Amino acid sequence: MSASKTMLKRIEQYNDRWSSLGLNTGIAAVSDKLTADQLRRHEIFKPYSDRFLEKISPDVSVAVWKKGALLFEEGAYIDLAFFIARGEVDISLRGAKEDSIAPPIFSAADKEEAASTLTTNPGNQTMVLDLAKIAVNNTLDNRKKIAFLATMDVNLAAQSSARLGPGDFFGEIGTLSGWPQSVTARTAAQCELVQIRLPALRLMKTKSDDLKLRLDDLYRKRSLLNQLKTTPLFAKCSQAFLEKLAREAALVSLEPGESLAREGEPADALYLVRSGFIKLMQRFGSGELAISYLSKGMTVGETEFLTGGPKGWLSTAISVEYAELVKIPASIAGELLAQDPSVEARLWRNAGDRVKDASLCRRDPGKSEFIQTALDTGLVQGSSVLAIDLETCTRCDDCVRACAAVHQGRPRFVREGSKVDHLMLAKSCYHCRDPVCLVGCPTGAIHRAGVAEVVKIDGDICIGCSTCANNCPYDAIVMHDMGETWPDDMTPVGLRGLARQQASKCDLCCDAGHPPACVSNCPQGSAQRADSIESFRDLLRPAAAAPSTAKRRLPKASPWFWGFAATAALSGILYLIGSVWTNPWQSQAYGVAAVFFLIATAAYAARRRIMKLASKWRLGRSQTWLQAHLYGGALFMLMVLMHTGFRFPSGTFNQWLWGLSVWTVVSGLIGMALQKSIPRMLASGLAAEAIYERIPSLIERLRGQAESLAAACGEPVRAFYDKNLASSMVGVNPRWIYFFDITGGVQSRARGFRYLRDFLADGERAKLDELEKVYKTKLELDAQYTLQQTLRWWLYAHAPPALLLVALTMIHLFTVFYY
Repeated sequence: MSASKTMLKRIEQYNDRWSSLGLNTGIAAVSDKLTADQLRRHEIFKPYSDRFLEKISPDVSVAVWKKGALLFEEGAYIDLAFFIARGEVDISLRGAKEDSIAPPIFSAADKEEAASTLTTNPGNQTMVLDLAKIAVNNTLDNRKKIAFLATMDVNLAAQSSARLGPGDFFGEIGTLSGWPQSVTARTAAQCELVQIRLPALRLMKTKSDDLKLRLDDLYRKRSLLNQLKTTPLFAKCSQAFLEKLAREAALVSLEPGESLAREGEPADALYLVRSGFIKLMQRFGSGELAISYLSKGMTVGETEFLTGGPKGWLSTAISVEYAELVKIPASIAGELLAQDPSVEARLWRNAGDRVKDASLCRRDPGKSEFIQTALDTGLVQGSSVLAIDLETCTRCDDCVRACAAVHQGRPRFVREGSKVDHLMLAKSCYHCRDPVCLVGCPTGAIHRAGVAEVVKIDGDICIGCSTCANNCPYDAIVMHDMGETWPDDMTPVGLRGLARQQASKCDLCCDAGHPPACVSNCPQGSAQRADSIESFRDLLRPAAAAPSTAKRRLPKASPWFWGFAATAALSGILYLIGSVWTNPWQSQAYGVAAVFFLIATAAYAARRRIMKLASKWRLGRSQTWLQAHLYGGALFMLMVLMHTGFRFPSGTFNQWLWGLSVWTVVSGLIGMALQKSIPRMLASGLAAEAIYERIPSLIERLRGQAESLAAACGEPVRAFYDKNLASSMVGVNPRWIYFFDITGGVQSRARGFRYLRDFLADGERAKLDELEKVYKTKLELDAQYTLQQTLRWWLYAHAPPALLLVALTMIHLFTVFYY
């Protein structure tokens, strides 16, 4: 009997899900999709129902691995747990020791303390992995090393090994917690391994108390003690106490949205977060406010434990994603304070921060909204988030061009993304603290370039499988077509003859030897990097009301302004002195000074053409050069006026020079005013943000949506669309009205929608509402195009005359000195 379409689809999905295993030459065979009966042959699946096993079967496979095959290496990120059905596996700690100790990824406040407390702990070293022979028939430079965090999934001394046999689990701790693997696993003989992906492992753990206890017991034996040792909270505790804590502490697993504690319930324990994020909420009015969030290495319940009051939990703690915690009973926590009195001060400090956060959020609910946004957008994960201030960004795309200049013509990010107030989170790698993009890379091309810092891709060993791009939740990895095909001797053989692709992402210019080019080449200083949620919050405008008139002060002037003012004042004094005591060389001196300032001003344009060299040679930020350009242009005009005695010169050539000077400076001032005003208009008046070059294609897509919606409606809506909307939906429609009304009079244009809505049934009304949204989005894109076009076109009114002015000035200078 032929398989049903549903079953064929499931088989196709199964083969696609496990196809990357074929890239590993150590695999002799991979099973087809397994039935419930086939799964139940392995003892770990016996407690489950047929329906449950059918549900998880796409995420389970049985693979036969050859003897000596490498399963994973130290520092690898995998989403697989392995169960040995037949054969033996050797696990070893082969990494070379370094001087530094690798702590877990703690909160920013803990990093400095963790580094100081862990230097005396010899049990958890940073592992350094040499990538030698790789699957693409290339040998990587032996000097190239990749440093990974060690998390000690198995308690082994450095340079030692252990052997696992049938019935043993391994790899499950790093898989569940998101930590990199701390050991190397290699088959000691031909092995049959049951491979369980993370989604299935989580479901199995939830459905079976026995499996949960089994995995928790493995965690206690293999990892918990070492992780407690490397936690700053327990740094000064005795070995005996830590062993007791490891035995008696409970391990808690939470699913997304599951509550750890509810406000008002009795509190009887202190919790340590070992993976995931926990959101703290408090009642406010008829709802709840998000007051804070917690991540790896942080504690929950300090306030309740220290105060010991009858009110119980002061906040509701909810898991944002899958989370793993260590539950420390109150009695054990009491012993902890006796072991190390300084712990109490630390807990009080944390408790004070919780109370402060709650108070601030109650006074200003906008802070709570920011916390929720940070969790929703992934800001809490980022160690380097590219934020662009839309109120100052002129959409010149110098940041993108600079990135491309440093990276062989291919930019590593896209200047678009979600908005948080006036900041835009560009589609650029966050360099997450728990990077899921590292999971499943078959060659190790994507890796950490440093401990808990840069996540980068080594193009030499990337085979373009798109695993990292598919895993990235922030759409920050781009697949580039390399314009060639894989050679006939390529390994794995499945790639031979196929078009070669390569994954590309931001690497913070770590190999270029200079700070990120996107930041240093932004002329307005709009592109900035936030290394934590706190630094991102600092970039946002204060939410407090405007200060009173009595306290309002003028903005602080820049050093460039004071330099300009001093130079202009000194020149004015010299000019007045010269007007009393006539000096024949005075006019020429001002002319030479004008030429100097003109050349200095033109240097900014030259710097924009050599972004790669400017970054490499560390020529300073583009914003500094722009300041010099603006104030240098003003001083140039002042010198020109002094050179001509503040009179219109005689002679056609001199008049042309004078006129071009005035026009260049005036057009520059107008351009500066446009660059200050238009970005604020775009940021404050429009919800949509689009790249200028993409707007026509976006509008064409909106037109198709609008026509589909209109065609699906009755005659009244179709007639309304044909008469009032169809013509304006065709192409970009720049209009001057957007300079005076950024919405393009959308309220008056929407009257027809409101009038028509009253005569429609509910189904038609919903389609009309959707059509109205599409139409308003189109108007916003028209506004974006109009205003961005003005910013770009005004450059043509300034730059060509400026170039002509430079050329004529050189001719004038040559003529004066030659004759």
